[in-house]
Amino acid sequence: MPTLREPDLQVWAQSLDDALNFDESMNAPAMVERVIRWACADRFWKAHIQNPRKLREKFDQLTARMESEEECGRNWKSSAQRRVEENHSAAIEAERLLFGDEDVDDQS
Repeated sequence: MPTLREPDLQVWAQSLDDALNFDESMNAPAMVERVIRWACADRFWKAHIQNPRKLREKFDQLTARMESEEECGRNWKSSAQRRVEENHSAAIEAERLLFGDEDVDDQS
């Protein structure tokens, strides 16, 4: 964000190193990376997680929110998505009824 001060990367590196070594919830670097990437892409959290201290403070909340949204994304479809899928299925069925199965035509 252009309005923020330039971070002291040495302080950030030390803070993240401490988190990875001493915070039980942040001891998996791959998970920390996933959470950081997710938070940076999230409209709300990218404005609220501006430094490693805040990341450490909110890490459990961020992880829970990220996993909740991922779970919803796997199971939930918008009504528009459902309509598109239903229309696609209906179009396939209509084509099958109008023109028959290709397999049946090939065998004739």
